Parts: sequence; C-alpha cells; structure tokens
Amino acid sequence: MREKMILHDITTYHEKLIELGYITKLDSELIKKYCINVDMTRGGISDRRMKKISYHLVGLRKMYGLNKQFSECNFEDLKNLFFEMRHPSSKDSKKLKQNTINDYVSITKSFFRFLVNQAHSKILIGDIESIKPDGKDSHTKLQENIPDQPTIKKIIDYSITVRDKTIYNLTYEAGLRPSEVCNLRWNQINFQNNGKASLTVRGKTNKSRHVPLRSSVEYLKMHKNTYPLKPEGNNYVFLDKNQKKLEYAAFREQLIDVLKRAGITNNITPHCFRHARITHMINSGVSEYAIKMIMWGNLKTNELATYSHIANKDLDYAIDNLNNLKTSDNDHVNNHILDAKECSFCNHINPGNYKICANCNNPLEAYSTGHLEQFTKVIEDTSEFKLVKDIIQKIAASQANNLV
Repeated sequence: MREKMILHDITTYHEKLIELGYITKLDSELIKKYCINVDMTRGGISDRRMKKISYHLVGLRKMYGLNKQFSECNFEDLKNLFFEMRHPSSKDSKKLKQNTINDYVSITKSFFRFLVNQAHSKILIGDIESIKPDGKDSHTKLQENIPDQPTIKKIIDYSITVRDKTIYNLTYEAGLRPSEVCNLRWNQINFQNNGKASLTVRGKTNKSRHVPLRSSVEYLKMHKNTYPLKPEGNNYVFLDKNQKKLEYAAFREQLIDVLKRAGITNNITPHCFRHARITHMINSGVSEYAIKMIMWGNLKTNELATYSHIANKDLDYAIDNLNNLKTSDNDHVNNHILDAKECSFCNHINPGNYKICANCNNPLEAYSTGHLEQFTKVIEDTSEFKLVKDIIQKIAASQANNLV
C-alpha cells in the first residue's frame, strides 16, 4: 500500500516532466524500478528519501545537461556531468555545495550500477567506481543559526496556541527533524508515570530510535486534551486548521510568524531545533553513545562530527573549570533553563519553565533553595493569588465602609 502511494506521487511528478521533454518514459520507469530496488535491498527507506532519489536523478537530465536517455549514456557523459556540477559553465548556474555534489555522485553511481546489473547500460562497473566524491564538508552548521535555550524559551513564550508551544518544546527536546514532527502519530508516544514519556521515531535513514521525553511531556498532555480528534492510533499528533496533517510549509510559516512577534532576527528554521539540541547535549557532556542512539539510532553514524566545531568553545570552559578559574561564559547556565525540573514533594517531572508542579501544585524552586522570599514571590505571581487578593481587598473595603 505504502509503495503504491509513493510510486503514484513519483509517477505524477514524472508525467509533467515527460510532457515538458525533460525525461522520457523509459527514464521514468528506470528511476521507479531503482527506487523499488533500493527500498528492498536496504530494508526499507523513508518516503522522503525515495522522493529525493527521484528528484536527484531527474535533475541530471533537467538541470545538468545530460541530454541522453539514461540507458544511452556512456562514461564520458558521466564525467562531463560531474565536471559541469563542480565547474558550472553558465553564469546563471548556481554552484552547488560540496555535500550536495556528494549526494549527486553517490546516488548517480548507485543508479548506474543498478542499470548495468539490469542490462540497461553498457558502462563498465570499474569506470563507475573510478568516480570519486569530494571530501565531506563537516562544518555545515553555523553557530549563529543555532538557537540557545533562552531563544527557544522566547519562541515558546511568544507562541499563542498549546499546539504551537508543544511543537517547539517537543521538536527541541527530542531533536526531531521537521518531517518527523509532521509525520508523528499518537501511537509513537508512550506516556509513563511521573511526567515521563518516550517516542519511537523512524527517520530519514529508516533507523528506528528510542527518544526519552521529560520537559515536553506536560505540553503533550495539554495538547492531547485540546486535540480536535481522538488522540490515539494512527492519527497525526499535529494538525493544521483543517484538521489535516501539518505540512512543512505551514510549520515553516508558523515559525516565521513567531520569530517576528518575538523580535528574533536570526535565520532560525524548523531544522535548527534539532541542531540546537545536539549541540547542547554535546556541551552538557552527554555521552557519544547516548547522542548517537537518541538522535540517529545508529552507533556507526559520522554525523556527530558536523557539530564538533560548534562545541569547540566548550573546551575553554572545561579547562577553566578544571583549573578552578572564573569564566565569563554564561552559556552553561543559560542552556539549562529549559531542562526538566523534578518536584521535591511528589517527584513529578515538569517542564523547565514551570514554577508550580503540574501534579501537586507545590512550588518547584522555593523549598529547594530555602528562601522564603522566593516562595512568596512564586505564590504572589500566580493569577489565582492575585484574584483572591483582589476579592479580599474588596471585602475589607466593604466592611470598612459599613463601620463608618
């Protein structure tokens, strides 16, 4: 069923390109056969990955001057193709990033291996293997586009609906990719006791991963209580205003609106929450094993290396701390304000920005610090206290008038 749906989407996309003359019917059939083969031989790939493969292969014909059917291409055609990618001859051609070229090289080599094995190409396997990708650029994450916890808290605070607050809390804590947020279903969430929960996520690599949840659980519960449909089974967790699955474009537009309201000018995209979570986990000393399993579900991944240069400034802090030196770096304080809080009365786990326990209504911070002033302020800041205080003042004023 899933295979038919995704192939239908690819076929619809190809039909338009065939009409425009970018690809032929044979090209389309070979791409679809290759996608099925990849899905079968790799134990299943995500729909998004399958569409990306199709898009990349179509791009060889549509954008990079491969003016022959795939089955008619020779080795010289492939060499010229990748030379054009690396050194665009047209002034209008946009130079591709290093990792994008690597993707094209990897997918194209795999595709033509498949064509050779299926007798659809006469290119020698040895020639295909001689094409080497550029080295991977591991410094693709920019520090200025990775929000710290105060910025994420501000985004949450300026979000209007419970759904939106839940999205940003969950996306950050679980380090979810935007596609994983949009495709999340209720049966992937396991609510536990004491404010804990966990997610089972299958991402773009098709690796299943277990993600423990703490600080976003109460928001998920509130969202569940206001959810317009039954919050169970295969229903999507996040819906749009028409009660359909939230799409990436709507997710992106929603974030842009919140950033404007909050006065945040950084180029923060939905994917930046994942980058931020991984970076903060590295800075907080979470083990490499835990980060890889939670974020990728794969101990062999090399993706963690793309974050190492961002966390390099943490080395200065570590050495200063080792030598008992004062440091002006406040990131270690600021990047814990969203960490979950455990109630000292009932041990319930609460979001980091909560002041009152969601389970027993006791203050989360006052007794742990032992400051009566802090306890008083926590109580006086609640809307319930202000309401009761106003009622008492009115009663007192009324009684005073009666005495006169």
